[in-house]
Amino acid sequence: MLILQPVQFPETLREYLYTNGFEICREELIEDDGKIYHIIAARYKNLKLQIKPRQVYELGEWNIRQNTHILQVLIDKKIRKNKTILQSIEKSEKQITFQKKQELLAEIKIYEELKENALKRS
Repeated sequence: MLILQPVQFPETLREYLYTNGFEICREELIEDDGKIYHIIAARYKNLKLQIKPRQVYELGEWNIRQNTHILQVLIDKKIRKNKTILQSIEKSEKQITFQKKQELLAEIKIYEELKENALKRS
């Protein structure tokens, strides 16, 4: 059993675990002094390659199912971050910027739906 606490980029660690035969047994989100920490318990089980949506890598499947208050805080942070980026590029008319705006809008929608669905389960 591995107990992991990534300091940065927990989505990279989750993606590695899912795509390299590991099972994530449990996760916890811990908030301390305004920062959110991810604690991941995993073990190697030689599972088939698992490809997950990016939001699962970022938030954690276990965390999404548990729907804690800290998960809601994390989702809100991600929505705010994407909206801030969207506002900063909104005035540009370059094609690449238009595509980025569409990606950000789609991602915001996914996070808002995740939050709404989690609240319905509560």
